[in-house]
Amino acid sequence: MPKLQRPIVSFATSKGGAGKSTLAIAFAGELAAEGGRVAILDTDPQQSVLKWSKKPNKPDQIDVFEATDEEIMIDLIHSCQKTHHVIVIDVQGRVSEIGNTAMAWSDLVVIPLQGAGMDADGAVSTVKNVRKVEKARSARIAYATVINRVSGAIRSRTTEAVRDLFCENNIPMLGTVVDREAFRIMTTSGGTQHTLSRADAPGLDKARADAANLTRAIAEQIGLIRKGQGTSPSSSDDRAISQTVAQAGVALQATQ
Repeated sequence: MPKLQRPIVSFATSKGGAGKSTLAIAFAGELAAEGGRVAILDTDPQQSVLKWSKKPNKPDQIDVFEATDEEIMIDLIHSCQKTHHVIVIDVQGRVSEIGNTAMAWSDLVVIPLQGAGMDADGAVSTVKNVRKVEKARSARIAYATVINRVSGAIRSRTTEAVRDLFCENNIPMLGTVVDREAFRIMTTSGGTQHTLSRADAPGLDKARADAANLTRAIAEQIGLIRKGQGTSPSSSDDRAISQTVAQAGVALQATQ
């Protein structure tokens, strides 16, 4: 599948409850807060992101589209390439043709899992499906996992074992995201980690740091920023993410 110019990032897993929709929103929210315009295509029948978009405090820079039909999804990809800096696809959980097509179009497939044996199995299953799509469509598909909803107090032995297992098998990892109340409030009440207030969401600053770390890791993988660019999540140097997104948009517009 030929890649278009604007980066496309899919969030996919065959195991429910791993928080893929939450991470998709957090990633989009981070880019939006840094000046990027983001399109989220919701292909999941549960329509979690679409429902979130109808709640208060969605940033104007994030547009959410229903895309449960493969042809509609492809049309939206082409359309959003002209109007948005980054396209995010929330892939439905079960293996499907639309999910396979979404992955084939993607510059990176992010595979979230919780630090548990069954979730690890689900992530491995998704990795195998990515590889099958690669072979079937003769398309190189980059992918990486992220351990989500990690305990903030102590990392379990299971989580560490999953991390070690993936490293041993050369399955790329983007890092970990801690299970925080702020993320739950964000998805149930609306808004992002940057539109919520500290009074509304306990531990909001840490949630913002987690989202910034994940966004930086993804941005490095898809070429929005160079590896190692920026400093801590609280530093103004992390504005480099938004600056690069905006600069990429200007450059791409000039080539169209």
